[in-house]
Amino acid sequence: MRPVQCEHAAMSSEDSEDSEDAADAADAADARAVKPRGAWRFTLRHAILAVLALAFLGGAAYLWRNGSITSEGIRAWLEALGWVAPILFIGAFVGGGFVGLPGVVFVIGGVYAFGPWGGLALGYGGGMLSTFTPFIIARTLRRDRTGGWRPKQKLLAKAFALLETHPFRAIVVLRLLVWYSPPLSYALAMTSVPTRIYVAACATSLVPVTIAVVAITAQLA
Repeated sequence: MRPVQCEHAAMSSEDSEDSEDAADAADAADARAVKPRGAWRFTLRHAILAVLALAFLGGAAYLWRNGSITSEGIRAWLEALGWVAPILFIGAFVGGGFVGLPGVVFVIGGVYAFGPWGGLALGYGGGMLSTFTPFIIARTLRRDRTGGWRPKQKLLAKAFALLETHPFRAIVVLRLLVWYSPPLSYALAMTSVPTRIYVAACATSLVPVTIAVVAITAQLA
């Protein structure tokens, strides 16, 4: 009787292993089926944002070329708003980051609206707030220090890998490469980087970025 029992036990073990393999294969198939859908939705969201941004820029350029919108008219309108104008500009700068609008667009717009020096000051201040606000919100609401966006480009990935050993240098390099990118703010909020180092690194890296954008815009204006 013992050989028969051993044979039945072996067959049961093989059946259970086959069942586990089948379950694992089914789970893997489900994961493959779900992943493209998520990636597709992610791509569609960015495509819609890109179309809206291009439509906005195209419409603004058309009105500018036709003379419907001029820098003098914008400045006159902003002067009529008084002290509210800079607050509205910075609020739009910060809010635009949450919906995916490029921060450089606001810096360029600030030069046309407030002049080179005003655009420089408001562009830098708005840029700092647009990088700090998503960071502090994500850090306040986080449950752990894992996950989040990770760069796929080799240069960005190398800089991101330096966060544990050289956080200040890593954030400076990342900000010089991607500027005001909100996904970077969210990703860094999920790491162990101290808030003071994040703010100091952003403050350092956004100086040359903002100056370069303002200088180029002022030359082309």
